[in-house]
This record gives sequence, C-alpha cells and structure tokens, in this order.
Amino acid sequence: MKGLAAALLTTTLLAQTPTYPHLVLVQPGGASPATLILSVDTTSGVVLPLAGFPSDSLPPLAITIDPYNGDPLLALGFGALSRLVRLQANGAGFLEVHLADVPGVVTGLAVQQDRLLATVDGSSGGLYRLPRRGGSAQLVHAQPNATALHGYGPYGTVALLGWTGRPGSGAIDSGVVLVDCDTGQAVLGPHTFPNPAGLTLNGAFDLPTGVPRQLLSFADGTFALFAGLIGPPQPVPTAPAIPPGGAVAMHQVAAYSFAPLVLGGSAFPFLYEVDPWTGNVSLRSPALPGTPIDFAAGLERGAQSLEYRARCGPVLLWHNVQGIPQPGNTLTIGLQGLPNDHGVLVLGLSDFAGSGAPLPLPGGCELDVTPDAVVVRLTDALGVASQPIAVPPGTGFLGVSLFAQWLHFAPFAISVSGALVHRIDL
Repeated sequence: MKGLAAALLTTTLLAQTPTYPHLVLVQPGGASPATLILSVDTTSGVVLPLAGFPSDSLPPLAITIDPYNGDPLLALGFGALSRLVRLQANGAGFLEVHLADVPGVVTGLAVQQDRLLATVDGSSGGLYRLPRRGGSAQLVHAQPNATALHGYGPYGTVALLGWTGRPGSGAIDSGVVLVDCDTGQAVLGPHTFPNPAGLTLNGAFDLPTGVPRQLLSFADGTFALFAGLIGPPQPVPTAPAIPPGGAVAMHQVAAYSFAPLVLGGSAFPFLYEVDPWTGNVSLRSPALPGTPIDFAAGLERGAQSLEYRARCGPVLLWHNVQGIPQPGNTLTIGLQGLPNDHGVLVLGLSDFAGSGAPLPLPGGCELDVTPDAVVVRLTDALGVASQPIAVPPGTGFLGVSLFAQWLHFAPFAISVSGALVHRIDL
C-alpha cells in the first residue's frame, strides 16, 4: 500500500468541485467508541475527528449529509435492525435525534426532497423511504441484497439501486435498476449480470452519457462500466491497480460531477477519484485512520437557496426570492397570495419547528421553520408582499443557514408556502 500511495501522492490534493469537508465513517478500533466520524478536507488534506455522540457504541453502517441543514445522518447496527439517527451540532458536540429503526442492514443513505432514502441488504431488502426529519420507514421497492444507492441530489425524484447477486439467495445475479421514489416502480431496468463469485457491488455511479451507463465498484477494488441496454459490464483497469478491499463506497461529489469519489477500506484507506474512461486514480486525501466504512460528500460551497417542502393548505401561497444570500447583499423574500390580505413570514435558524420534527398546524399543514422571528406583511391588490433582509458584510455569517416560510391564517386552517433554506456563502 505504501508504494501505491507514494506513487499517487504525486497528484495534488485538490477537490473536483469546491466543497465543505467530506465526512468519513470509520471503525477506530478498540472497544469504544465503535463509530467515529472524520472530517476530511480534500483541498488542504486536513483530517479531523468529530465529537462523539450517544450511539457511537453501535457499529457504523452508512452516512450521508442533509443538504438542507448540513446535519450528518447515520445508519448504525442495532441487532437485527439498523438505527437511523441525525446529529445536530450543539456547541463542541452533537445532539442525537432518533429517526427510525429499519429491519436488516442499511448499506446506503441519501436525502431527496424532504425524505431520507435507505438501501437494505438481505433477502427482504430493497429501497426504504422515510420523512427526512424522522418517522415511519416504508419499503417502496423490494430488491434482495441491495448494496448500492445513487440518489441524484436534493431535487431528485428517482434513485439508482444496485444489488449483489449471491448463490442461493433471492437474487442470484447482480444488477441495477432506476426506481421512481414516489411510486416504487422501475423506470429503467432492471439490468442484471452474472456474479458467480458473489462479489459485493458497493457503488453505482450514473454517468452523463446518451445511453444509460454506470460506473460500478466492487469489494475487491475493481471497477466496470455497465450499459444494461448494450451488454455485460466492461472492466475498467485502474492505474495504478487498487488492492483487494480498496473500494468500500463510491458517491457523487457535487450535482454535475463527471467522475465519482471512492473510499477505500483498510487495505487502501484513502478517498480517491477514478476516471471512468481511463481508469486513472488520483488521491484526494491522506491515509485515514481506522477502518473506513462509508463517506458523505461535503456540501457544495457557494450561496444558494433550496426549497425543501411544498406549499400546503386551501390558500395557495407562492414563495419567491430575489437576490443571492451573500455577505453585503440584500435578500428579498417574496410572497404571492390573496390580494389585499396578509402573509406571516416565519424566519429561523433551523428547520426543526417542533421537538425534532415539523410542527403540526390547524388544518393539517406543518410549520417547517423554527419561529425565531415572525413578521406580518399585508399583500397589495395583486396579492404580493415582500420582506428585504440585509446580509451583513464580512465573513462572520458564512455558512449560516436562514430558513423561511410564509403562513396564512384562516378560521379553520393555516396555509403554508413552500419552505426554503438560504445558505449564506460567497
């Protein structure tokens, strides 16, 4: 491993796309804790352990980052179940929120819109879906031996599911399928291929090509290009060759990346990039301590506004934004509602309005923002109202997220607009 790492270290440690640090889930060794999260900055090469949390005595399974508030979301082994938890920053440590328990072993996590997706291995496995901020988990697509997940980002509506063929199991052949996450129906595929050795498929990255094609990663450190409409997987020899055990997870970095990031196991404990077409390998981190299990790509840098909840209620409220949430700018949060009426703008620093979940409102809708500030605005003859917010200059507010949602009060129901998060950045 040392010789291979030395050869690869001639490649500068630069991220594909400017992001915040990635989070790597590892087993540190020893009795306690069983789980440790590392912050890995692929620009500077700095690796830092994050604080512990109440359930870190449970073994690690999978990790992702909530794209709306930056919280780490983890799957941990819990007997015959997988425990899904959210970690919320609290000073130098974390508060832990229990989201759900899922039967079986979770192998992948992804956030999409206001839901959390999880792939589960085993004879009764498949793709599960649950509310992003906690609630009952539902099996939406049954697929034995589900071992890989590609979620397409926060605005995705489909997910790429990969599974491992195992002799004597409910899925003898390996394969991939594109699944509609609302209905659970297959959109493309399934496309299968033989796997007589039972080699674990642990990553499936969808490539931006005319014919649907994926880069697949396997537990023995090999990679292959697979176009199910054309034929079987075609090996992609890496240069240098990755040792057995040198690939445990593969995920997308940024919304439009053309190559994935891969995490090696204890045989090759690095984050690295594999060019899908040439097989060239480029290191993106120094050697990581412990036994790497999974990683979550860091959030993209840059000011942005994201909607995470749709409008609800008898009065249609449309939320709009003018301006970019950058230091020194003015962000105008607008409303399109009823003419000559009212709108109540709720602003907060979190999207947990209740005790760990959205707050139920009269009429069946929910408040998705902590009510840290509330402003009442009258709409004009066209139903328009707005609230300007001046973002202070300087770097003091970089990384701060401002959550916003409009409300309309009626005698028997409170209607809400879509909820948005405005992330202050450069």
